[in-house]
Amino acid sequence: AFSFKMAFCHTPRCSTRLITAAQYQIIARTASQLRPQLPFKHWREHVDDMQRNIKLRNLQCDLPSVLELHAKHAGLQRQMETARAERNRLTAAVKTADKKDKQALSALVSESKAIKQLLQEIEASQQDVDVQLYDAAGRIPNLSHPDVPEQMPACVQVVGSKPDFAFEPKDHVALGEQHDLFDFSSAAKLAGASFYYLRNAAVALELALINYSMQRMMAKGYTPIMVPDLIRESIVEGCGFQPRDEASQVYVLADKHTTGAGRLCLSGTAEIALAGMFMNKTLDKLDKPQKYVAYGRAFRCEAGQSVVVPSWRPDYSTRVRSFWRSNQRSIPCPSILQSGAVCSV
Repeated sequence: AFSFKMAFCHTPRCSTRLITAAQYQIIARTASQLRPQLPFKHWREHVDDMQRNIKLRNLQCDLPSVLELHAKHAGLQRQMETARAERNRLTAAVKTADKKDKQALSALVSESKAIKQLLQEIEASQQDVDVQLYDAAGRIPNLSHPDVPEQMPACVQVVGSKPDFAFEPKDHVALGEQHDLFDFSSAAKLAGASFYYLRNAAVALELALINYSMQRMMAKGYTPIMVPDLIRESIVEGCGFQPRDEASQVYVLADKHTTGAGRLCLSGTAEIALAGMFMNKTLDKLDKPQKYVAYGRAFRCEAGQSVVVPSWRPDYSTRVRSFWRSNQRSIPCPSILQSGAVCSV
Protein backbone atom coordinates (compact mmCIF):
# COMPACT_ATOMS: atom_id res chain seq x y z
CA ALA A 1 0.00 0.00 0.00
CA PHE A 2 1.19 3.51 -0.75
CA SER A 3 0.16 6.40 1.45
CA PHE A 4 0.39 9.86 -0.05
CA LYS A 5 2.22 12.41 2.07
CA MET A 6 2.51 16.17 1.87
CA ALA A 7 3.45 19.23 3.84
CA PHE A 8 1.50 22.46 3.60
CA CYS A 9 1.63 25.83 5.29
CA HIS A 10 -0.81 27.11 7.86
CA THR A 11 -0.76 30.54 9.50
CA PRO A 12 -3.42 30.58 12.22
CA ARG A 13 -4.04 33.88 13.94
CA CYS A 14 -3.23 33.59 17.60
CA SER A 15 -2.38 35.83 20.55
CA THR A 16 1.20 35.72 21.86
CA ARG A 17 2.59 36.51 25.30
CA LEU A 18 5.77 38.55 25.16
CA ILE A 19 8.69 37.60 27.39
CA THR A 20 11.46 39.83 28.65
CA ALA A 21 15.05 39.62 27.42
CA ALA A 22 16.10 38.21 30.80
CA GLN A 23 13.46 35.47 30.61
CA TYR A 24 14.57 34.59 27.09
CA GLN A 25 18.20 34.27 28.19
CA ILE A 26 17.19 31.88 30.97
CA ILE A 27 15.18 29.76 28.53
CA ALA A 28 17.97 29.84 25.95
CA ARG A 29 20.67 28.93 28.47
CA THR A 30 18.64 26.03 29.87
CA ALA A 31 17.85 24.65 26.41
CA SER A 32 21.49 24.80 25.34
CA GLN A 33 22.55 22.74 28.37
CA LEU A 34 20.28 19.77 27.66
CA ARG A 35 22.04 16.43 27.59
CA PRO A 36 20.65 12.98 26.78
CA GLN A 37 20.65 10.56 29.70
CA LEU A 38 23.13 7.93 28.51
CA PRO A 39 23.62 4.59 30.33
CA PHE A 40 27.39 4.83 30.91
CA LYS A 41 27.23 2.48 33.90
CA HIS A 42 25.42 -0.19 31.86
CA TRP A 43 27.94 0.16 29.04
CA ARG A 44 30.85 -0.26 31.44
CA GLU A 45 29.28 -3.33 33.07
CA HIS A 46 28.36 -4.97 29.72
CA VAL A 47 31.26 -4.08 27.44
CA ASP A 48 31.26 -7.42 25.60
CA ASP A 49 27.52 -7.28 24.87
CA MET A 50 27.80 -3.70 23.65
CA GLN A 51 30.80 -4.47 21.42
CA ARG A 52 28.96 -7.42 19.93
CA ASN A 53 25.88 -5.28 19.30
CA ILE A 54 28.00 -2.60 17.59
CA LYS A 55 29.55 -5.23 15.34
CA LEU A 56 26.18 -6.81 14.47
CA ARG A 57 24.79 -3.40 13.54
CA ASN A 58 27.86 -2.70 11.40
CA LEU A 59 28.52 0.69 13.00
CA GLN A 60 31.75 2.61 13.46
CA CYS A 61 32.05 3.73 17.08
CA ASP A 62 34.71 3.37 19.77
CA LEU A 63 33.20 2.20 23.06
CA PRO A 64 36.55 1.92 24.94
CA SER A 65 37.34 5.55 24.10
CA VAL A 66 33.88 6.61 25.28
CA LEU A 67 34.36 4.84 28.62
CA GLU A 68 37.82 6.37 28.97
CA LEU A 69 36.41 9.84 28.33
CA HIS A 70 33.63 9.20 30.82
CA ALA A 71 36.14 8.19 33.49
CA LYS A 72 38.17 11.33 32.74
CA HIS A 73 35.02 13.45 32.91
CA ALA A 74 34.09 11.94 36.28
CA GLY A 75 37.63 12.55 37.59
CA LEU A 76 37.49 16.20 36.57
CA GLN A 77 34.10 16.49 38.24
CA ARG A 78 35.57 15.22 41.51
CA GLN A 79 38.48 17.67 41.19
CA MET A 80 36.05 20.48 40.56
CA GLU A 81 33.96 19.63 43.62
CA THR A 82 37.11 19.51 45.77
CA ALA A 83 38.31 22.85 44.38
CA ARG A 84 34.92 24.46 44.95
CA ALA A 85 34.86 23.26 48.55
CA GLU A 86 38.35 24.69 49.09
CA ARG A 87 37.35 27.98 47.44
CA ASN A 88 34.35 28.27 49.74
CA ARG A 89 36.50 27.51 52.77
CA LEU A 90 39.04 30.17 51.80
CA THR A 91 36.34 32.73 51.06
CA ALA A 92 34.85 32.17 54.51
CA ALA A 93 38.34 32.32 56.08
CA VAL A 94 39.07 35.68 54.42
CA LYS A 95 35.81 37.12 55.75
CA THR A 96 36.52 36.02 59.32
CA ALA A 97 40.30 36.63 59.34
CA ASP A 98 41.87 39.15 61.68
CA LYS A 99 42.28 42.24 59.50
CA LYS A 100 45.16 43.41 61.68
CA ASP A 101 47.25 40.36 60.75
CA LYS A 102 48.22 41.61 57.30
CA GLN A 103 50.57 38.72 56.56
CA ALA A 104 48.02 35.99 57.34
CA LEU A 105 45.30 37.86 55.44
CA SER A 106 47.56 38.29 52.41
CA ALA A 107 48.35 34.57 52.42
CA LEU A 108 44.64 33.69 52.50
CA VAL A 109 43.89 36.08 49.63
CA SER A 110 46.72 34.60 47.56
CA GLU A 111 45.47 31.05 48.21
CA SER A 112 41.95 32.13 47.29
CA LYS A 113 43.10 33.62 43.97
CA ALA A 114 45.14 30.50 43.19
CA ILE A 115 42.23 28.13 43.86
CA LYS A 116 39.93 30.27 41.71
CA GLN A 117 42.44 30.07 38.85
CA LEU A 118 42.73 26.30 39.31
CA LEU A 119 38.95 25.96 39.30
CA GLN A 120 38.69 27.87 36.02
CA GLU A 121 41.28 25.57 34.44
CA ILE A 122 39.47 22.44 35.65
CA GLU A 123 36.11 23.77 34.40
CA ALA A 124 37.61 24.54 30.96
CA SER A 125 39.13 21.06 30.76
CA GLN A 126 35.86 19.41 31.75
CA GLN A 127 33.92 21.39 29.15
CA ASP A 128 36.31 20.18 26.43
CA VAL A 129 36.01 16.58 27.62
CA ASP A 130 32.22 16.98 27.88
CA VAL A 131 31.96 17.94 24.20
CA GLN A 132 34.18 15.02 23.14
CA LEU A 133 32.34 12.59 25.40
CA TYR A 134 28.81 13.32 24.22
CA ASP A 135 29.86 13.55 20.59
CA ALA A 136 31.40 10.05 20.76
CA ALA A 137 28.80 8.55 23.12
CA GLY A 138 25.95 9.67 20.89
CA ARG A 139 27.19 7.20 18.27
CA ILE A 140 26.80 4.17 20.54
CA PRO A 141 23.63 2.35 19.38
CA ASN A 142 20.83 0.97 21.49
CA LEU A 143 20.87 -2.76 22.11
CA SER A 144 18.99 -4.76 19.51
CA HIS A 145 16.14 -6.94 20.72
CA PRO A 146 17.42 -10.45 21.58
CA ASP A 147 15.03 -11.98 19.03
CA VAL A 148 16.64 -10.05 16.16
CA PRO A 149 18.47 -12.66 14.00
CA GLU A 150 22.20 -12.27 13.59
CA GLN A 151 22.09 -13.54 10.02
CA MET A 152 19.71 -12.67 7.20
CA PRO A 153 16.12 -12.76 8.54
CA ALA A 154 14.00 -15.73 7.54
CA CYS A 155 10.38 -15.60 6.42
CA VAL A 156 8.22 -16.64 9.38
CA GLN A 157 4.79 -16.56 7.78
CA VAL A 158 3.17 -15.63 4.46
CA VAL A 159 -0.32 -14.14 4.75
CA GLY A 160 -2.46 -14.27 1.64
CA SER A 161 -1.08 -14.63 -1.85
CA LYS A 162 0.49 -12.32 -4.38
CA PRO A 163 -2.20 -11.06 -6.79
CA ASP A 164 -1.96 -12.17 -10.39
CA PHE A 165 -3.11 -9.46 -12.79
CA ALA A 166 -4.16 -10.01 -16.37
CA PHE A 167 -2.28 -6.84 -17.22
CA GLU A 168 1.07 -5.31 -16.31
CA PRO A 169 0.52 -3.37 -13.06
CA LYS A 170 1.78 0.20 -12.73
CA ASP A 171 3.69 1.60 -9.80
CA HIS A 172 2.57 4.61 -7.79
CA VAL A 173 4.59 7.02 -9.93
CA ALA A 174 2.94 5.90 -13.17
CA LEU A 175 -0.53 5.85 -11.60
CA GLY A 176 0.00 9.27 -10.07
CA GLU A 177 1.08 10.80 -13.36
CA GLN A 178 -1.78 9.11 -15.20
CA HIS A 179 -4.39 10.53 -12.81
CA ASP A 180 -2.62 13.87 -12.22
CA LEU A 181 -2.12 13.17 -8.50
CA PHE A 182 1.37 14.56 -8.03
CA ASP A 183 4.12 16.46 -9.81
CA PHE A 184 7.72 15.41 -9.21
CA SER A 185 9.42 17.30 -12.01
CA SER A 186 8.17 20.76 -10.98
CA ALA A 187 9.05 20.09 -7.33
CA ALA A 188 12.53 18.93 -8.35
CA LYS A 189 13.13 22.29 -10.01
CA LEU A 190 11.73 24.05 -6.95
CA ALA A 191 13.52 22.23 -4.11
CA GLY A 192 15.33 19.14 -5.37
CA ALA A 193 14.66 15.52 -6.28
CA SER A 194 13.27 14.52 -2.87
CA PHE A 195 10.23 16.80 -2.96
CA TYR A 196 6.87 16.78 -4.72
CA TYR A 197 3.57 18.54 -5.31
CA LEU A 198 0.31 16.78 -4.48
CA ARG A 199 -2.62 17.51 -6.75
CA ASN A 200 -6.34 16.88 -7.07
CA ALA A 201 -7.57 13.66 -5.42
CA ALA A 202 -4.20 13.10 -3.68
CA VAL A 203 -4.72 16.33 -1.71
CA ALA A 204 -8.19 15.21 -0.63
CA LEU A 205 -6.81 11.79 0.31
CA GLU A 206 -4.01 13.33 2.39
CA LEU A 207 -6.41 15.55 4.33
CA ALA A 208 -8.86 12.67 4.81
CA LEU A 209 -6.14 10.41 6.22
CA ILE A 210 -5.00 13.10 8.65
CA ASN A 211 -8.55 13.76 9.82
CA TYR A 212 -9.35 10.05 10.11
CA SER A 213 -6.21 9.38 12.16
CA MET A 214 -6.73 12.33 14.50
CA GLN A 215 -10.41 11.51 15.05
CA ARG A 216 -9.65 7.86 15.72
CA MET A 217 -7.03 8.68 18.37
CA MET A 218 -9.12 11.42 19.98
CA ALA A 219 -11.99 8.93 20.32
CA LYS A 220 -9.61 6.72 22.32
CA GLY A 221 -8.77 9.47 24.78
CA TYR A 222 -5.72 11.08 23.18
CA THR A 223 -5.25 14.83 23.56
CA PRO A 224 -4.70 16.43 20.11
CA ILE A 225 -1.64 18.64 19.63
CA MET A 226 -0.25 20.63 16.69
CA VAL A 227 3.52 20.97 17.10
CA PRO A 228 6.15 23.46 15.84
CA ASP A 229 8.30 22.44 12.87
CA LEU A 230 11.45 24.16 14.21
CA ILE A 231 13.24 22.73 17.25
CA ARG A 232 16.44 23.70 19.05
CA GLU A 233 19.40 21.49 18.19
CA SER A 234 20.05 20.64 21.85
CA ILE A 235 16.51 19.24 22.22
CA VAL A 236 16.91 17.15 19.05
CA GLU A 237 20.13 15.75 20.55
CA GLY A 238 18.40 15.15 23.88
CA CYS A 239 15.90 12.91 22.09
CA GLY A 240 18.68 10.76 20.65
CA PHE A 241 19.25 12.29 17.22
CA GLN A 242 22.66 13.49 16.02
CA PRO A 243 22.36 16.71 13.99
CA ARG A 244 26.16 17.11 13.73
CA ASP A 245 26.85 13.59 12.45
CA GLU A 246 27.99 13.34 8.82
CA ALA A 247 25.31 10.73 8.12
CA SER A 248 22.61 12.67 9.97
CA GLN A 249 19.16 12.96 8.42
CA VAL A 250 18.44 16.16 10.35
CA TYR A 251 17.99 19.40 8.43
CA VAL A 252 19.84 22.17 10.31
CA LEU A 253 19.18 25.84 9.58
CA ALA A 254 22.03 28.11 8.53
CA ASP A 255 24.14 29.70 11.26
CA LYS A 256 22.59 33.12 10.63
CA HIS A 257 19.40 31.76 12.22
CA THR A 258 21.26 30.66 15.36
CA THR A 259 19.77 31.99 18.60
CA GLY A 260 21.15 32.24 22.11
CA ALA A 261 20.30 28.57 22.64
CA GLY A 262 22.08 27.32 19.53
CA ARG A 263 21.00 26.29 16.07
CA LEU A 264 17.50 25.40 14.97
CA CYS A 265 16.55 22.17 13.19
CA LEU A 266 13.57 21.10 11.13
CA SER A 267 11.61 18.49 13.05
CA GLY A 268 12.13 14.90 11.92
CA THR A 269 9.13 13.61 13.86
CA ALA A 270 6.43 15.08 16.08
CA GLU A 271 7.57 13.02 19.09
CA ILE A 272 10.53 15.39 19.59
CA ALA A 273 8.26 18.39 20.02
CA LEU A 274 5.93 16.39 22.26
CA ALA A 275 8.84 15.40 24.50
CA GLY A 276 9.93 19.04 24.53
CA MET A 277 6.60 20.06 26.07
CA PHE A 278 7.71 18.46 29.33
CA MET A 279 11.36 19.53 29.52
CA ASN A 280 12.46 21.37 32.67
CA LYS A 281 9.23 20.40 34.42
CA THR A 282 8.75 18.34 37.55
CA LEU A 283 6.07 15.85 36.58
CA ASP A 284 3.47 14.86 39.16
CA LYS A 285 2.82 11.21 39.82
CA LEU A 286 0.17 9.97 37.41
CA ASP A 287 -2.69 7.61 38.24
CA LYS A 288 -2.69 6.51 34.61
CA PRO A 289 -0.67 7.34 31.47
CA GLN A 290 -1.37 10.61 29.70
CA LYS A 291 -1.85 10.14 25.96
CA TYR A 292 -1.24 12.67 23.20
CA VAL A 293 -1.59 12.59 19.43
CA ALA A 294 0.22 15.14 17.28
CA TYR A 295 -0.08 16.26 13.71
CA GLY A 296 3.06 17.71 12.17
CA ARG A 297 5.49 17.65 9.30
CA ALA A 298 8.58 15.44 9.32
CA PHE A 299 11.74 16.53 7.50
CA ARG A 300 14.51 13.99 6.97
CA CYS A 301 17.36 14.02 4.51
CA GLU A 302 17.00 10.53 3.05
CA ALA A 303 20.06 8.82 1.60
CA GLY A 304 20.27 7.91 -2.05
CA GLN A 305 17.77 10.43 -3.37
CA SER A 306 19.68 11.50 -6.46
CA VAL A 307 17.20 10.58 -9.15
CA VAL A 308 14.76 12.99 -10.74
CA VAL A 309 11.73 10.95 -9.63
CA PRO A 310 12.07 9.56 -6.06
CA SER A 311 10.46 6.14 -5.98
CA TRP A 312 10.99 5.44 -2.28
CA ARG A 313 11.12 7.99 0.58
CA PRO A 314 10.94 11.75 0.05
CA ASP A 315 12.60 14.23 2.41
CA TYR A 316 9.39 15.41 4.03
CA SER A 317 6.01 14.02 4.95
CA THR A 318 2.93 14.72 7.02
CA ARG A 319 2.49 12.45 10.04
CA VAL A 320 0.15 11.78 12.90
CA ARG A 321 2.09 10.43 15.89
CA SER A 322 1.05 9.16 19.32
CA PHE A 323 2.92 9.84 22.57
CA TRP A 324 2.49 8.50 26.10
CA ARG A 325 3.65 10.06 29.38
CA SER A 326 3.68 7.59 32.23
CA ASN A 327 5.33 6.78 35.57
CA GLN A 328 6.26 3.39 34.16
CA ARG A 329 9.75 3.06 32.70
CA SER A 330 8.25 0.92 29.93
CA ILE A 331 4.74 0.14 28.76
CA PRO A 332 3.92 -3.34 27.42
CA CYS A 333 3.33 -3.33 23.68
CA PRO A 334 -0.13 -4.97 23.99
CA SER A 335 -1.29 -2.03 26.12
CA ILE A 336 -0.26 0.43 23.44
CA LEU A 337 -1.73 -1.65 20.62
CA GLN A 338 -5.04 -2.07 22.43
CA SER A 339 -5.23 1.69 22.91
CA GLY A 340 -5.02 2.25 19.16
CA ALA A 341 -1.71 4.06 19.48
CA VAL A 342 -0.25 2.69 16.25
CA CYS A 343 -1.18 5.44 13.87
CA SER A 344 0.95 7.08 11.20
CA VAL A 345 -0.13 8.91 8.06
